[in-house]
Amino acid sequence: METKILNTESVREGLKVVGKSIPRVDGIEKATGELQYVADINLPGMLYGVILGSTQAHARIKRIDTSKAEQLPGVVAVITGKDIPDNKMCTNAGLLPGLEDKLPLEKEKVRFIGDDVAAVAAVDMETAEKALELIEVEYEPLEPILDPEAAMKNSALLVHEDHESNVSTELNYKFGDVDKAFAEADHIFEDVFKTSHVAPCCMETHGCVAKWEKNGRLSIWSTTQLASGLRRELSRVMGISFGDVTVHQTGVGGSFGAKMAMHSLEPIAAHLAKKTGRPVKLYLSRDEEFINSRTRHPSVIRIKTGIKDGKIIAREADAILDN
Repeated sequence: METKILNTESVREGLKVVGKSIPRVDGIEKATGELQYVADINLPGMLYGVILGSTQAHARIKRIDTSKAEQLPGVVAVITGKDIPDNKMCTNAGLLPGLEDKLPLEKEKVRFIGDDVAAVAAVDMETAEKALELIEVEYEPLEPILDPEAAMKNSALLVHEDHESNVSTELNYKFGDVDKAFAEADHIFEDVFKTSHVAPCCMETHGCVAKWEKNGRLSIWSTTQLASGLRRELSRVMGISFGDVTVHQTGVGGSFGAKMAMHSLEPIAAHLAKKTGRPVKLYLSRDEEFINSRTRHPSVIRIKTGIKDGKIIAREADAILDN
């Protein structure tokens, strides 16, 4: 039998991309410093926004007093959950639709430290941050739910009262006759693995600039890595048509998946811009990025493995993600 040796050089000669040195589309802009990030967007009359996060892990909101913040010179608007529609969002709506369970600004209950409860737009960041300190929030603390396995067993203590349990969704996959394979296995091993929170820690934190055009359309400049998904979710949460949202995807200073889904700051910035009639820039600080932005889920993974003649013939995995 004749063996043919593939001439890789001749194959590469006929290819346009594989094996070639291809200039990056944004290479020149990055190398010259001309690429614009959200931090570089400065629009006429632009205000600066900040968000007040919950100090409680699990609590009912009894009262929010924004009067002192509103009276501070330089503050243009203060909003809470009562100022926006009850259109809930989901950070992974594009992957698992139907799980919308969070308001951009909560008005009845907070479910994690950093959960959004109020927002301020002011003429500069110093004034906006000072205004946050003047907002008074009274909480009724509730028992925190910290362990996913315990939460699955405790239906009396619900994260969301309108749900029947603390399980948000369940996915099942099966390939082949697993039970038969385990019955034929020479050895069976069972292991438990646990993973922790993973924060992407991108060099650029989440940020956006929102502006309402004179024709009533919403324009937003965002650190998103998925412009189409942001446009779809933002239109739904804001209660406007898909065609009335324009997303300008700026340069992204790292993401690793963290900026795939819409963050609460985009609708919050849009609501602040609508109330003030001026563009609003919102950027998370590094502390806020760790506390308020989404991490990769911690997990508890149980794996059962069947071995026969030194080969894996069956595997059963049960993974619980702490959402």
